[in-house]
Amino acid sequence: MSEAVPGGPRDPSVPESEAQPHLPPSTQRTSLMQESSGQTSAGGMAGTAERIGSAVGSAQRQLRRGLELVRPATQPILFPPAGAERHAAERAERAAREGADWASVVAQEIADVRQEAADQLDAWSEEAVEHLEQLRGAISDVFPQTRQRARRFVATYPLQTIGAIAGVCFAAGMAFRLGRRSHRG
Repeated sequence: MSEAVPGGPRDPSVPESEAQPHLPPSTQRTSLMQESSGQTSAGGMAGTAERIGSAVGSAQRQLRRGLELVRPATQPILFPPAGAERHAAERAERAAREGADWASVVAQEIADVRQEAADQLDAWSEEAVEHLEQLRGAISDVFPQTRQRARRFVATYPLQTIGAIAGVCFAAGMAFRLGRRSHRG
């Protein structure tokens, strides 16, 4: 019963980096839950996108391996051994069942990751609204105080205020004039 499945951990035609042992769905869900709870190095939206991409890539790889099991041989066997057709049919059925089980697990993982991303986005939106409200409160407190200080300064130093305004206007006019000259050529 320890026959090498194409793409499995004992298949010599697949490099060890691509060969992945088939994990039961509970183990796959546990690892996904650990990743989603922040126990991975990547976090936030980038981590979520990475997990979605990994899930899709593994699904694609597993589908290719399943198709290789079902695909007919390129060179026909002239005298198949006894029971070879039944054995091939059993292998194809087993591969199809495993592929369907694995596809349902991957679909559930994708749905879970999508829900996690939606929940995270909602949390970030709420946090952004809170920060915006705090900023509005700070601005509404500072703006009247600044206006009152400006009025007091103008009332206390009227000539200095007029001089400061005239100096700013003169500098702006010179900058505007120089800009127009350089713009003409």
